[in-house]
Amino acid sequence: MKHPHSFLMVSLLLLCCTQTITFAQSTASLTIPESLRGYWQFKTDNVSDWNGPLIGENFVENFYTVFYVEQMEQEADGSYFFHLRNQKGDTTEFRITPVFNDTAILWYKGWKEPRNCIRKQVPDHTELLTPTTLPDILYRKWVKGLTGKVIYEFTRDGKMLYDGKTWDILSAGYFLNKEYRLLAKSGELYKLVYLSFPLTGTLKVASELQNETVTPMASHPEVYPITGCWINKATGDWTIGFFEHFAVYQCQFWDYESIRTQKNKTTVSLKNGTERLTVKLEREEGKDSCSLAIGKGKSQPYFLCNHYCIVSIR
Repeated sequence: MKHPHSFLMVSLLLLCCTQTITFAQSTASLTIPESLRGYWQFKTDNVSDWNGPLIGENFVENFYTVFYVEQMEQEADGSYFFHLRNQKGDTTEFRITPVFNDTAILWYKGWKEPRNCIRKQVPDHTELLTPTTLPDILYRKWVKGLTGKVIYEFTRDGKMLYDGKTWDILSAGYFLNKEYRLLAKSGELYKLVYLSFPLTGTLKVASELQNETVTPMASHPEVYPITGCWINKATGDWTIGFFEHFAVYQCQFWDYESIRTQKNKTTVSLKNGTERLTVKLEREEGKDSCSLAIGKGKSQPYFLCNHYCIVSIR
């Protein structure tokens, strides 16, 4: 005959195991206590070095990357121990030991020693902004390369469009007068985004330890299918080039007045001061060749070349 206490113990163990598995898998339901949330910062050798995590509702930052809570345990000394995982599946462990009010001791897996830190309302060397007071140049559509595909869009109502999702910008800051730092949320996902302007007319976007450079969408998006340098097939001369924000013809820059496309025919109206020029292209979809007429000239065969076409932007 089995002892009744043995049956009870087995039942409790099974229940605990079941709860642990559910706890580990339901990451979206794990909520970090508000007493632990905020910007936790420690001293570094250089002011631009990573100096501590942002702890949010269900995530802990680790070196500019959001890691979500998979498991959370409160230990006997008041510490909280976390098992974390990021969107790529990388895992790490983290412990925070509150000491007094806004001070704590932090430790990450791989650290030789824990670090003393202080919770800040605003991160060091950062000017606090709002999601609607970012620089005007940012509020537009941004594309990568000459495809015309919108990669990012920032709107004045405090939202960011990226990867098919609408992200609410929860907080924003200007770090060391050179980089804009955003915390954005879409559903239960969070993203840390870092923005800078390395060159005039370009935006560098960094997130999850990856970065890419994008440019503003052309004022006439219809230009993208014809963008590049058009070479006269008979002479081999580069005659005209269409670029995102201007055209080049006879060694001069021309502005776009209008670009109209109907089926496989495109009409481009250009201006240079008081001069006006009309260019007509007839091109089959997907082809790198076309029939092109400039001004009153006859239509001639041209082909597209993007490999050796270099233009200095004014």
